[in-house]
Amino acid sequence: MSTNFKIKALPLAVATILSSLHSLPTMAQEAETPEAEKKEYIESITVTARKVAERIVDIPLSVSAFSAKDMRQKSIEELDDIALYTPGLSFEDFSNGSFGSPVVRGASQFSVDQLEQNVSTFIDGVYIPRQYALDLGTLDMERVEVVKGPQSALYGANAFLGAINYVTRKPDLSFMYGDVEVTIGDGGRQDLSGEISVPLIEDVLAVKVTGSISEYDGDWDNSHPGANLATDLGTDEDLGGWDNDSYGISFVAQPTDSLNLELAYNSFNAVTESKAQSRLSAFSGDLNCGGSSFGFSKVLCGEIPDTPREAGSETEVGFQIDPRSYTKSENDILRIAGTYELSAEMNLKYQFANIQGEVFSAGNSDRSPLVGTADFFTGQVSNFFTVLPVGEFDYDSHELRLEYTAEDGLYMMVGLYTSDGSDLDDGEAGFAAPLWFESAEPITEDDLGVTNNALTETKSKAIFGRISIPFMDDKLVFAAEGRYTDEEKTGSDATGEFVYEDSYFKPRVSLDYHVNDDNLLYVSYAQGLKSGGINNAVVQDATFAFVPLPDDERFYGPDENTSYEIGSKNRFLDGRLSLNAAIYYIDWSDLQVSVAAEGATATTSTITANLGAATSKGIEIESTYAITDNLTLNAGLALNDATYDDGTVSQRLVRAGLCDGIVCDAEGNIGGNTLQRSSDTQFNFGIQYDGQINNDLNYYGRADVAYQSEQYLSEINAATIPSRTLLNLRAGISSEDWSVELWVKNATDEEYVSNAFYIASPFFVDYVPAWGNLRRIGLSAKYSF
Repeated sequence: MSTNFKIKALPLAVATILSSLHSLPTMAQEAETPEAEKKEYIESITVTARKVAERIVDIPLSVSAFSAKDMRQKSIEELDDIALYTPGLSFEDFSNGSFGSPVVRGASQFSVDQLEQNVSTFIDGVYIPRQYALDLGTLDMERVEVVKGPQSALYGANAFLGAINYVTRKPDLSFMYGDVEVTIGDGGRQDLSGEISVPLIEDVLAVKVTGSISEYDGDWDNSHPGANLATDLGTDEDLGGWDNDSYGISFVAQPTDSLNLELAYNSFNAVTESKAQSRLSAFSGDLNCGGSSFGFSKVLCGEIPDTPREAGSETEVGFQIDPRSYTKSENDILRIAGTYELSAEMNLKYQFANIQGEVFSAGNSDRSPLVGTADFFTGQVSNFFTVLPVGEFDYDSHELRLEYTAEDGLYMMVGLYTSDGSDLDDGEAGFAAPLWFESAEPITEDDLGVTNNALTETKSKAIFGRISIPFMDDKLVFAAEGRYTDEEKTGSDATGEFVYEDSYFKPRVSLDYHVNDDNLLYVSYAQGLKSGGINNAVVQDATFAFVPLPDDERFYGPDENTSYEIGSKNRFLDGRLSLNAAIYYIDWSDLQVSVAAEGATATTSTITANLGAATSKGIEIESTYAITDNLTLNAGLALNDATYDDGTVSQRLVRAGLCDGIVCDAEGNIGGNTLQRSSDTQFNFGIQYDGQINNDLNYYGRADVAYQSEQYLSEINAATIPSRTLLNLRAGISSEDWSVELWVKNATDEEYVSNAFYIASPFFVDYVPAWGNLRRIGLSAKYSF
């Protein structure tokens, strides 16, 4: 059955189910239980997706939210775990998280290494500006929210197709709490974490301190003969390991009944090994279709091989990763916030934040690391590395909001936002290191030669607001949001300094009908924007000298989209059943794609330009059902159809001579093709049983299955990443103040390719697949007080 058919047929099925279920709970409404006596069969999560605290069932947005309890029971530790349980979200941590790429509703960006992203990420309202800083883990998180659809009206900051919100747990002014947790597992897994919150002055001042360390040796074997010689900064005998730590301190003060103050500092640090990965290269004879050069095919058709292969053959070999490959990142966040209650109806909120980060990532780019690669000009054989990203960022931001809530339900909010920051990209592609023999000294910044040395400074000012107007005794609510932004980017490279300026307004409007307190129907219209920017100079003459780009190539404009959504939020059967569904249509224009600068030499890097359009449409459904007091089921489904519009052309296909007119169009026309890194089907299903041993001891067991359909690696739609089905298991026993849990991730030990870089030029075409984690088993013990 085709995805198109499923997407067209499902709205009727959804409408039928919703209409029948809307009539079903009327019998429950006739004999409503007083609010104080209602039992909570399904955990209610309050979210701040619209910058105020609201129940999910009350907001006209598609939001998936995970509480701390939920994340623990589902073994959620990082962003790719969040994606397993979120219909419409996929995430892969390209280059050990250096190019982490969230994709919402199939609308993937053309290149994962672009400066701006399609989905923005925040921690406690602070925008995280770079990919290598966005996967923060779940320690100290009260909840994580995934808001789907364009959110530029309230969030700005490139919330082009959605936003991910991390919300940390705050100190408590009234009582002390804390916990200590230890995890041990196979592959050398060792974690120690803890937190303590203490009211220094009861009801006036409290402090909370958190910290964690986590070590893991990895799972896949590294067959490189030097694997056991790696230093602390490097990749050793097992691939995919890490050595992470984080810590934080926060204060909350309530000096008066009307004033609340917060001060928080958090630091996240990680040293990660290379993933299990390999390389398929055109001129090693690894590819099998499309155009050809010197007798070698330049396109891969079919699935990425499920194991690494010897160059030019079907012979399976193990992973050989140069032990000098690693990624190191450090990210620090300082936040100061205050809320002043001007009256019972009005309050004023302010937040200042400084976020800083730095990264160094070195990955071996040889087809066969033990053989190495000959230099294009000298012929000298070396090990070549892609040392990207390397750099740092430093951003300050201020946000001031005035909120008004009337007794009749009218809500108004207006805000001001400023941001001022810098981002340095200082990596080097094609870094040549001595061919490895007996030394495994790590590569550091001191080793680099000619780097990008590209600095971008960004200043942004915005005014934004929201108004919600209730009608028909609060049953019908009209809401409008909008944000006007002035943006200035100053970029510098080897050829000079350049300034990009833009101003734009993005709205979002919705109309929602509250059938009752637990049933909502809504329709919404929204526009999204991902900002434009400045291209760094590329080599443009025969001597490989940098030549300034003309203005029409130096700058590129914003991506824009218009999104339409119809949805329903529901709690049925006296709160035992939740069912949320959304149907959406996204019209995407002015795609930021990679093109060749006019006059550039064939071997040089590409620039970004606005070409073509795409459309994404689909359906998302989430449901949780407490069948009995002990047995709970949850499920999620996303069906998506994301394609390039007719007339869209990929210039890099033409430039690299990849297409033969059979496998793909020789003129680069990709109209009708599916967007790369986009799955047409996702689903998850979970079952949990909770029981009681005695009055003091409880137990639970759960199983979760998550499926993701195949994805195309590139706009050609020839090579695919196979589908995957993962099974996670967890069981635990607990009392009031302690718990012990046994967990298994990827219980079936499925071997699967999780993502792949695609690199195309006239002189080389490479596919670089990375494998997901194998089965991991562990035991976690927690004591709370």
